[in-house]
Amino acid sequence: MKQNFHAWRSLLAVAILGSFSGCASPGLTEIAWEPVVCYQARGPIERVRSGRPDPRDRGLQAVSVDQAGDVALMHFERGVPRSEVIHQNRSELTGLLITDADSALPGEEIYAGGYAGGNEREGTGGVVLQLARPDAAQGAWSVRRIYEGSAFVHSIERVEPLVASEVVRLLVSTYAGEIHLLTPTPGSGPWEDSLLYREPPNPDPEAIKIKDATFLTDASGRRSHEALIALKMGRTLFLDVDHPDRTRLIHEELGGLSRVTSDGQGGAYITGYFGRVLHFLRDGEGFQVVSIEQEAADSGLRGLVLGDFPVTGATARMAIFGFHKLCRALVSRHGVLDPVTIYVDIDRGHAIEAADLIQGNGADEILIGGYSNRITMLVAQRK
Repeated sequence: MKQNFHAWRSLLAVAILGSFSGCASPGLTEIAWEPVVCYQARGPIERVRSGRPDPRDRGLQAVSVDQAGDVALMHFERGVPRSEVIHQNRSELTGLLITDADSALPGEEIYAGGYAGGNEREGTGGVVLQLARPDAAQGAWSVRRIYEGSAFVHSIERVEPLVASEVVRLLVSTYAGEIHLLTPTPGSGPWEDSLLYREPPNPDPEAIKIKDATFLTDASGRRSHEALIALKMGRTLFLDVDHPDRTRLIHEELGGLSRVTSDGQGGAYITGYFGRVLHFLRDGEGFQVVSIEQEAADSGLRGLVLGDFPVTGATARMAIFGFHKLCRALVSRHGVLDPVTIYVDIDRGHAIEAADLIQGNGADEILIGGYSNRITMLVAQRK
C-alpha cells in the first residue's frame, strides 16, 4: 500500500500562526513555515524518527508507527515526499528506533515496539520487531520478533558500545514498569533478554507505565550508559546500564511526563503533560531541574527536538509539539525562551522529529504527527 504525494510547492502556503508579533523590521528576512503532508495513515501517529533503513535510497528517510499497527517509510528525493507501508502489525505500535544494531545485516534496521497481538489499541502482550532489507536488490523487508513480553513496549533506545568488546544493544521500556536490555542473537529467534529494572507494585496501573528514555551525551558527542527514564505519572529515574541495581528516583513532576531528549551536554530535556519543559542539568552525582518553558496546563506536550529552526529575526534551537496542536519554536531572547508558533495542526499532536530533509534552505525540517492520522513536514521558507 503506497501513498505518493507531489511536490510541496503545489500546496497552499500557510500564513505564520501564533506568536509572531507585529511586522518584520526593515532588512529582516521574513520566514514562513509551510506544511507538506508526507503520509496519510489509517490510525493516529504514535512516533516518527529519521534514519537510513532503506539502502536503495542514499538520502535521509523517516519512519512512523501508529495505533493501527502500521510501519510506514517515507522518502524525500529532492524534497518531494513519497511513502509506503512496509509492515502491518495489526495492533498498536509506539516504540521506534532506527539504528545499526545487528552485525548480520547491512546498514540500519528499524526496531518497532508495541503490542504482540490483538487488534489495534485492544492489544495483548508486548513485542519488539526488527525490520530490515537483507537484500537491497530484491527490496523485500524481513520481519523478526526479537522480543516478546507481557506488556506494551513504549520506548526503544540504542545502548552504545563503550569498549571494543561490547556490541550494540537495545534498551526497551514497557507499560509494566520494566526496563529490558536486549543483546543481538544469531538466527531468527528472540534476542537475549536481561531485566534491568522493575517498578515496585502499585494498585494504580498508570503509575508504573514508562513513557520514554534517553542516554546522556556529553559535549564531545560521546554517549554514556547513563539514562534518564520518564514515567507517565511524573517520576524521573536515573539508570546506569552497567549498575542497574543503583537505579534511583531523581524527580517527581505534577501532571506526568512524556518524552526525554538528550541536551548534548550531559543532561536532558523532559516534557510534561501539564505543559512544563524541564531541563535536567548535571550537578555532580545529581541533577538540577529547571523549568525553561510553561505552556498551557492542558497542552499535553509530547516532545522536544533540537535543530536549526529559523523564524523572522532569529533562529531557535528547540521546538515542541503536543495535544494543544501547536508546533512552537523556542527562541532565546535576552536569557529567556520566547515560544513562536510556526504551525497549528488539525488535531492533537503526539509525535515530533527534526531532520535535515531538504538541502540548501539553511534549516532543519520538522516532522509532526498525531490524531490527524498523518505525518506533516514543516519547511522553512524565506520570503
